[in-house]
Amino acid sequence: MLPFLSEILFVNPLVLSALVALPLLWLLLRITPPSPVTIDFPAARFLKDLIPEDVTPSKTPWWLLLLRLIIAALVIFALAQPIYNPSRSLSAQGSVRIVMDNSWASAQNWDIMTRAASDILAQATRENTQVTFLSTANAAGQQENAARIMSADEAQNALKTLTPRPWHNDYAALGQAIKDAPAPSGNLTTIFFSAGVAEAGLEDFLLTLRRAGPVQFYQMDAQRLPVALNIPEGFSLDLKAQVITPKNLPAGVPLTVQARTQDGRILGNTALQTNGNDLSYAASFDIPALLQNEISQYSIAGRSSAAATYLLDDRFRKRSVGIAATEENSDAAAALTEAATYLKNALEPYTMLSFGTIDDLLISDPSMIILPDIGAIPTTTLNALEKWISDGGLLLRFAGPNMTQSLNTPYLVPVPLRSSGRALDGALSWEKPLKIAPFESTSPFFGMAIPEDVTIKQQLLAEPTQDLKDKTWAALEDGTPLITADQKGDGLIVLVHTTASPEWSNLSLSGLYVQLLKRLVNLSGKSPSQIFAESSVLEPLYVLDGFGSLKAADSSIKPIMAKDLDTIKISAENPPGIYGRGGVQKVLNLGDEIKEITTVSTLPFSISPQNYEQDYELDMRPHLLFTALVLLLVDWLIMLILALGASRANFKMPGFMRALKTALALVLLSGLFSTQALAQDSFVNEPDLQYADDLYLAYIKSGDATIDQISQKGLEVLADVLTRRTSAEPAGVVGIEPDSETISFFPLIYWPISANAEQLSPEALNNIQYYLDHGGTIWFDTRDQNFTAGKLGGTPNAEALRRLVGNLNIPPLQAVPSDHVLTRSFYLLDSFPGRYSGGTLWVEGDSASGRDGVSSVLIGSHDWAGGWADAAGGSSRSGIYGSSREQEYGLRFGVNVMMYALTGNYKADQVHVPHILERLGQ
Repeated sequence: MLPFLSEILFVNPLVLSALVALPLLWLLLRITPPSPVTIDFPAARFLKDLIPEDVTPSKTPWWLLLLRLIIAALVIFALAQPIYNPSRSLSAQGSVRIVMDNSWASAQNWDIMTRAASDILAQATRENTQVTFLSTANAAGQQENAARIMSADEAQNALKTLTPRPWHNDYAALGQAIKDAPAPSGNLTTIFFSAGVAEAGLEDFLLTLRRAGPVQFYQMDAQRLPVALNIPEGFSLDLKAQVITPKNLPAGVPLTVQARTQDGRILGNTALQTNGNDLSYAASFDIPALLQNEISQYSIAGRSSAAATYLLDDRFRKRSVGIAATEENSDAAAALTEAATYLKNALEPYTMLSFGTIDDLLISDPSMIILPDIGAIPTTTLNALEKWISDGGLLLRFAGPNMTQSLNTPYLVPVPLRSSGRALDGALSWEKPLKIAPFESTSPFFGMAIPEDVTIKQQLLAEPTQDLKDKTWAALEDGTPLITADQKGDGLIVLVHTTASPEWSNLSLSGLYVQLLKRLVNLSGKSPSQIFAESSVLEPLYVLDGFGSLKAADSSIKPIMAKDLDTIKISAENPPGIYGRGGVQKVLNLGDEIKEITTVSTLPFSISPQNYEQDYELDMRPHLLFTALVLLLVDWLIMLILALGASRANFKMPGFMRALKTALALVLLSGLFSTQALAQDSFVNEPDLQYADDLYLAYIKSGDATIDQISQKGLEVLADVLTRRTSAEPAGVVGIEPDSETISFFPLIYWPISANAEQLSPEALNNIQYYLDHGGTIWFDTRDQNFTAGKLGGTPNAEALRRLVGNLNIPPLQAVPSDHVLTRSFYLLDSFPGRYSGGTLWVEGDSASGRDGVSSVLIGSHDWAGGWADAAGGSSRSGIYGSSREQEYGLRFGVNVMMYALTGNYKADQVHVPHILERLGQ
């Protein structure tokens, strides 16, 4: 108790002088009317020694006086405003300069930093200390507050409006602004709230601050240091991201990298754990090829920042490839000898294939066109193909009998060719089939393993020219070219000097064949040279804020020259985001600039280091007033008992006195322990156990009264339908907060999304994650029909959903399949309408098998609660809902979802199949 009292500071200590009046209050409470005059009356002798039925006390009991004195003392202490764990006094230090690091690195610990700064400013408010408030990641020329003195309240408002920026600090500009500003009068203490990253110019900036007075430097704990995300350098067709970590990040820190779609859905995640030695960690994703093109960004769960979000554009998506051949062949035996068959089997999992004539392919404008052994090409087609290559296309050609037997010199080839092929086996040949030589370091195929059993039996020879070696990407053991390439305009021509089928080699039967084609596909990509020729400027479309969320670009953001996209430095004028024009979109990522994260290891001499989360203050006034109110209610209860005629003798009974003293002691101890528990941030709200006794339908309050009213009404209608049609009989509908501990009592929670939804607190995130991990199901409804036409970042409600669940570990989702249990858990359904219909319903994929087939997350956009509320209408027919087929189906789907959450995959058992087929008429 004494250590606890030693850490209390009274803001208004003079109020404690009122404690001197407590003895006087004691005397006032004991005052009774004057004693009556005693007159001897002989007849009163008969009343002597009689015990009266009621005894009126002549004075207030001492324990009641003590209770009232305690109430008065608590009020006095509360008015004195005691502060638990106060920060060091600022009164003797003159004015204070607050420096907030609001660069990209601060976003991941922004709550910690602002809470520490707010405590300092609260103390400055109490001590009436003048404040200079600075931020480090300002736009160029916006350092006007370098010498502006403001009140602590003004600084608090500035802190509340300050947000992290998605770029680096500019310590040089801020330091120069401080030097140019008038020198402050008197002593100036600087308190620097750092994110823990040592960027260029930090040491000189700290020395500049030190010239005006002492400097306190708050540094981040090692396990909370920021991390960044980028794509590994070098060629890779796999889905990979790279996490960059600081050197002193300790071992055992968990990191989860997520692959997300444009509307915020998680397609895959990879869990990592630091080992304390490596500075980067590779995260790979196993996502079906059909879904890979939907990935729009990588992000690190729980580490929201512009550096922990990596946007993807067309460079990271599936390419479109056209093959100049017929896709189908009715003769299976003939198909085994056709080049198109081997090309299709090799490329189909990784690309979007199309087949047809060269003219047809040019109309579809793919990223790469493959010509398997095509000799002569019509002039008009040849000219169009040449123009397509010059504009940025990649033409891949394979040799074969048609090219060797053509009467005309082959055109659109990377190197001059000889008129006939070279046979390396056969009865008339002295040579044997050759193997492929290791790839040179200058080749795009460098590093690929070459199987020992791959041999080339025949090839198309190139004429020896001076630059032949420079154009050779692959060669045989004797040095003759196997793959050559040359640039034409903005495009590329690649020739494989053997066939795409096993006719001339067994290359097409090996895994190397697939790897070579995948590598060439990655090199392809139509370059929109015409668009850039007309306007070589990319306009800002969407940009990332400091927390890594996409928002519309404003007028302060400048366009980017297309040629400067890979070299431009991210700043306030060009933050990370999506830039484009004319249908072309390119991304600018902060993570590409971060090759390593250097932390603050040493500080200049005389800079005082401080740690976060060690001296947070707690205002004890509300807790003392609450305890006084409880005791006042106890006093009122006692007075009520006295007014009802309880005798003093009853109050003196040992059992009553013990019970009263025990109750009083419990009240006092509960008030004291709750105050200490709150001071230690360990106060826990007891859950409301009433929801554990029955089945309730629940929804998350959105903060919008209209939306919450619709959710309440819609779920009440659904509860009535469930009661009338099923064995489930909900006892009511409950609106809950995300951080409420009662969340665990509900098997299914409906969550309507509002565009203005606020970010979830850490407590709410932990609560929801625990709920999802332990059997609960949340039904997210964006209520917007998923109308995203023309919107790169999704609808406002979809963006709000993305912000809400961005830090949750949600398993990969899939569009609900036609045979999902949701379609037959109670009713047989083939659609899921609400107020809207036609959108996609997303459910958990394979991982739902560990939860009896129940998905932890349902995501849709049909406004189901609104549809249920509409189904009630204004009809007076009690219990009859739905004036249309759509509304009836919406109610039936609500029943299916509830039965699905309660019974799991019960209706997926094979025993139900005959009955279901009978109902379907099959």
